[in-house]
Amino acid sequence: MKKTRIIALVNLLALTASSFSPLYADTREDKLKQREAALTERAVTLSGKEIDLEDMEQALNRKAAELDEQSKTLQAWSAENTVREIELDDKIAQFNKDNALLAARNAELDEDRRNVDVMMADLTRKTSEAQKAAQDAEEKFKHAQERERLADEREQQLTAREQEVAASLSELNIARAELLVSQQNAEDIKAKLAALEEQEANLKTARDIFAAEKENLAQEKISLENMRAEAEKKSQEAAAVRAEAEQKSQQAEAVLALNEAQKSRIAQLERDIQAKTDEIKILLDKNTGPLMASTGLGAGINSNASVTVTENGLINWSDGSIRAKGFGIPRDGTKGKQAEALARRAAVVDLYRNMLEVIQGVRIDSKTTVKDFMASDTIEAAVSGTIRGVEIIDEKWEDGGYIVYGQVRQENLAKALTEVSKKVKTLKLPKALKRNGGNFTGLIVDARHLPLEQQKFFRIVDETGKLVYGREYADQNVQSKIGLCAYFDKIVYEENESRVGDNPLTIKAQRLSNENADIVIPNDAAEQIRRNKVDFLKNCKVIVVKS
Repeated sequence: MKKTRIIALVNLLALTASSFSPLYADTREDKLKQREAALTERAVTLSGKEIDLEDMEQALNRKAAELDEQSKTLQAWSAENTVREIELDDKIAQFNKDNALLAARNAELDEDRRNVDVMMADLTRKTSEAQKAAQDAEEKFKHAQERERLADEREQQLTAREQEVAASLSELNIARAELLVSQQNAEDIKAKLAALEEQEANLKTARDIFAAEKENLAQEKISLENMRAEAEKKSQEAAAVRAEAEQKSQQAEAVLALNEAQKSRIAQLERDIQAKTDEIKILLDKNTGPLMASTGLGAGINSNASVTVTENGLINWSDGSIRAKGFGIPRDGTKGKQAEALARRAAVVDLYRNMLEVIQGVRIDSKTTVKDFMASDTIEAAVSGTIRGVEIIDEKWEDGGYIVYGQVRQENLAKALTEVSKKVKTLKLPKALKRNGGNFTGLIVDARHLPLEQQKFFRIVDETGKLVYGREYADQNVQSKIGLCAYFDKIVYEENESRVGDNPLTIKAQRLSNENADIVIPNDAAEQIRRNKVDFLKNCKVIVVKS
């Protein structure tokens, strides 16, 4: 029974199918036609895309050829740079050698100057002593001459007195003889004899006094002769001192002449060093100048700005901005405005890529760059946002391609640098001092003699390693807008007043520490900064000068 029903059902289905087969065939044919049309249209589309792909392949081949040519040019330029770097290293080595020689000569000159000063002081003292001794000898000689004159007068007086006494004695003897001869009375004779004896006694006394005076005169003559000999000795000593003074004066003049000759040699050496410095500067300009000039990246940048040039961009450390360029070519087969628009779009994409490379190469400190922090999602997002906000500063259609120059300012890098700063270790601030010092409006650190590399987060420390300045001192908002400092190649106050005011404190750095990351300044200079009445550090009023 079941088998009969099944057979009947099969027969019914076969009959139904045979009745619908013409209709199904028509429907299938329509679908086949539609699909054929769709396939034809797709084949046309694929053909067009194949043509586009061929065009793109040709464009890529041309781009590859251009890149090969640029690579050869860069290799040649790299070889030339290698040679120039060797020459530059030789020049720098010679410069350092000359600088050391100059320092040694300056030290010798300073020592000679000190010796001359000591010699001149000793000469002045001895000359003064000789002059005083000569004056004393002259005064004593005058006194001796006066005493000799008085002794001569006294001797003449004594001689006259002696002659008078001799005459009196002669008269007395004559009188005595006369008395003996005369026959006068005894009383008169006694009286006369008494008078004569008294006169004789007086004459003896006068003769004794004269003898004593004569002895005194002899002693005075001896003393006078001694004084005269002493005066002559002093005069000879004074003459010897004067001769020695003349000799030392001649020696001093010879030393001064030698110093003048050394000054001339040092001046010539300084001129030679300056010439070599200028030559090194020219070599450096030859290394960086062609790219700056050829790309137009340096347009409008201050000639005194401190700039790091990369292959397709530059970092301006004076205002904190970053520049890059992009290049694009049109698709083959496009012309006119369409070709220019497509090339510009490719150039902007290339600009974004190059800008990312330049930003990643920005030095954060002596050991790290921005690239080292790109593993952080927040920093990567901040950098990407910065690149999307790039400012087009120049663009042009040239030689069948489009060139775009873009710039990111310091304030546009603020978010990315703020995120980076969270990863950088901070230091503890020293104890605050009472601000009762000077009225400086900013700080200029001269580090041209040191191998300092520009970096976003640098520090200034004193000789003991205590922090003087760094991002720990700076106001975060100010630091984000203008950076911790501005780097320049030389000190030009007119250009720097807007950054450090009209009364900046200029300090020469002593050395670098912490793997050339920290700038070391003298302790007294650090004290000046800490006690300055105006806290200019929080507003980042700092300039670092490096060559």
